[in-house]
Amino acid sequence: MGGHTPRGFRGQGGGIFVGDNLNSRFPNGDGVQAFISFDISQHHGRDMQTAVLSTNFLNVHGTPFKDLGAIIFEWVQFSKFSSTLWNIPADAAAGCSLIVALPDRYAECDLTKPVQDALAEKATFLQFRLRFEAASDSDGQQDLALFNRGLVNVNEGGVLALTLR
Repeated sequence: MGGHTPRGFRGQGGGIFVGDNLNSRFPNGDGVQAFISFDISQHHGRDMQTAVLSTNFLNVHGTPFKDLGAIIFEWVQFSKFSSTLWNIPADAAAGCSLIVALPDRYAECDLTKPVQDALAEKATFLQFRLRFEAASDSDGQQDLALFNRGLVNVNEGGVLALTLR
């Protein structure tokens, strides 16, 4: 359950990507954020020490990390993905900043605390908004971080992995 939505208007798509100037029809400086969801229901009652989110499927267009900063994962809660999430309240303190290793396409962040908190609350899903620190650099150039194996606009399971130990 997840996808992307522009910040400035209520659109939505299936791919998982963040950045700015997604396409020429969007206003210059309009950022794009993404939402992801992990089913954690099978882990209730588990003694978990660490939780790491990782990917080997990071693709970059432009210079998003130079121009927009780090990708922030913010803990959110939603019942279904839709364009109405574009301004949902989030808990940035219960998230992480993605540590990126380019050109290897690998990235990770420590989500131990939010996973422990969600498990303690007996939550079924652990959900996050992904966004860059800055919504845009307003230079008219595309700056994107995409999480995909093949098709950009398809939400492919397993592109982002949550490993509990």
